[in-house]
Amino acid sequence: MNLNNIDLSKTKITTHNEGKALFISKLLDQVNFTGVINDNLTSSSGRNPDISYGTVGKMMIVTMCDDQHPLSRMDEYYKSKDLEGIFNEKIELNQINDDRFGGFLDRLYEANPRKIFSMLSANAFGRYSIKVNNINFDTTSKVMWGQYDTGSTEGEISITFGHSKQKRTDKKQIKIGLGTANGIVVDGKVLSGNMDDRTYNNVNLTEVEDVIKNLNIDKEKFIYIADSSLFTESNLKEAKSRNITLITSLPGTSTFAKDIKVEAMKNFKNLKEVTINRKKGTTIYMIGEGIGDFKDHNIKYVYCYNESLSSVKEGKLECKKKAEIKKVNKEIQYYTSRKYACLEDATKEIKEVERKKFLDMKFHDILLSVEEKEKPKRGRPSKHKNPGKVEIEYQIKIKSKFNEKKYDESLKKECIFTVCSNDTSLTGEKILREYKTQDSVEKRFQQLKSPQFVNSLYLESVKRIEAFVYLMLITLMVLSIAEYVVRRELKTDNGFIIGPGKIKMKQPTLKAIYQVFHTVQIIKISTPDTTIRQLNEELDDSVVKILSCLGISESSLTNECK
Repeated sequence: MNLNNIDLSKTKITTHNEGKALFISKLLDQVNFTGVINDNLTSSSGRNPDISYGTVGKMMIVTMCDDQHPLSRMDEYYKSKDLEGIFNEKIELNQINDDRFGGFLDRLYEANPRKIFSMLSANAFGRYSIKVNNINFDTTSKVMWGQYDTGSTEGEISITFGHSKQKRTDKKQIKIGLGTANGIVVDGKVLSGNMDDRTYNNVNLTEVEDVIKNLNIDKEKFIYIADSSLFTESNLKEAKSRNITLITSLPGTSTFAKDIKVEAMKNFKNLKEVTINRKKGTTIYMIGEGIGDFKDHNIKYVYCYNESLSSVKEGKLECKKKAEIKKVNKEIQYYTSRKYACLEDATKEIKEVERKKFLDMKFHDILLSVEEKEKPKRGRPSKHKNPGKVEIEYQIKIKSKFNEKKYDESLKKECIFTVCSNDTSLTGEKILREYKTQDSVEKRFQQLKSPQFVNSLYLESVKRIEAFVYLMLITLMVLSIAEYVVRRELKTDNGFIIGPGKIKMKQPTLKAIYQVFHTVQIIKISTPDTTIRQLNEELDDSVVKILSCLGISESSLTNECK
């Protein structure tokens, strides 16, 4: 269109800050989100919806990614936006209402949202040629603030009380299981609020082969990584029956772990140094390894000493030290006022004190003794200069001495943790390095529970909550893939982007990548005959780099809808 020939009296020109919304929409196109949703939610019989289900899902995700805008007021959010330009579909503002989005969640639940998540993750892995060998699994809880029935019908999750990782035992909750690989969300499950981690892992081991096939992972190289809740006899049996390699940590309270710590202390001078470089800095570990038997399973264990933990662990030991001092002082005060008529009674009491009251002393050596004292006989004092006989009484004396050697040994032991695998051919260093990737799951949990993502859920049915959380997981999966791919491509080209605050970033975060698009403005020119869209100004270099990394064409921001 030649802009010089436009009749301005019949032309409407508007400017839209659509950059972030366009980025999310075009990113979802890369994994065929609209196509997958439409194929699974649209009925083969009956009338097609006036707005496709794929577009409705996109609208919810775009709103979800923006800063804390309530999903219940999406008509307000989209009031000033160019809906057709963002979603490539004609949409009127009066078509946006809660009933439409509630109906979408109902259809999503009926279509099996976990299956749809798997289809989209497979599309993403194929689109960006992503290969992984290991998956880190963990769970978190999400507090529910509404009034929900605890009971659930068959197939539904149960919103109920359970172990709250958000420290809100007074609230009902749901739980979310997450699997990540190289920081990418590759698996997600919405769970009942009372699901414990041991059971989650046991069930997950029976289903993980579907994930392996879906993402074309070489099963011979695959490793299932999780925290200490994975280390149970039933989970080891399940993994063995399916030939799955596990890496986990040992529960510190188990006898197996305690025995290994004793071994670690004996071999402390022979430990090998391992350095792990992470974004937050370098950590040095001293490790030793061995093979042991647990419930007829051969286990390769690795005991790891991390001196940097001492500042944290010392606080814990100081509390115990103070508690011991308090206990000693209490007993001293008690026995100061207590007297014994004969030595035998006092000696007997000392044995009881040693057996019952000071047996758990870790940092203090207790010295108990009997002191003999004379005192005048009872009754009226004698008038004679020689008062006569005196009575003998006995008193228990308690002295304590801080044992610095025991304290230092305890501190050293506190800084030792144990990781293990059911594959005895793995080296100790390999097991440790793989286990230390477990914090990638926690990073995604923080994003999932961030109020900038979704704060509180208020939906009228359990089915809608489950469907919506799966939509959150799909969003997190797609965004985590964007972060991974951008970082991978920038590293290949030794490139960088300029992020928020004009900071040069070689490994931009998900949030930084998203924020870069706030500079994108679209001019919409509408005439009675046609509509065109064009950039208000040239794209920022960082925007161009991100689009190139993700295979999104620059022209798609304006040319798909005219």
